[in-house]
Amino acid sequence: TVKVWDVHSGQVINELHHKAAVSSLKLKTDTLVTGCVDGTVAVWNIKSPTDITLRMTLNDYQGSVIAVDMSETNIISAPDDDTVKVWDKVTGEEVYSCYAVSCLQVQGSHLISGHYVSGHSDSESSLSIWSFESEDYIRMWNEHDDWVTCVAVDNKRIVSGDYDGTIKVWDLAAAD
Repeated sequence: TVKVWDVHSGQVINELHHKAAVSSLKLKTDTLVTGCVDGTVAVWNIKSPTDITLRMTLNDYQGSVIAVDMSETNIISAPDDDTVKVWDKVTGEEVYSCYAVSCLQVQGSHLISGHYVSGHSDSESSLSIWSFESEDYIRMWNEHDDWVTCVAVDNKRIVSGDYDGTIKVWDLAAAD
């Protein structure tokens, strides 16, 4: 269940129900995306805090959906099996998938993702920028010594952290 709270009164003003526990969510303007431990992704329309309706449910995972995000045109979801699926935000159709993803962040029309391939050399750990338009890599950095576990983005930088405790800061302008 997702609860919507009134910040002034502290009271619950709405509840969005799922069949299983909610494991991830992302809110942007008038859309809420939720991921659940049963492998479902729900996309909700928000007109007001008390007027929220389910637009669609995406079901294509066997495990828990541990991360969700969205761009202007796409919904992005990642289950606990290290894949990422990119869905059309209007139709709910799968646009493409990528594998060995350990973390993700959406910035405008780009998906920034951390990768690792278990059992392979350190050069398999990387940070990538994908374009939603071309469905291809724009840039990849293979400079982490261990799997990339987290990523954050603002308008100027990408910050990535890896399993050995290293944090790296990248110039986003240099990636274009």
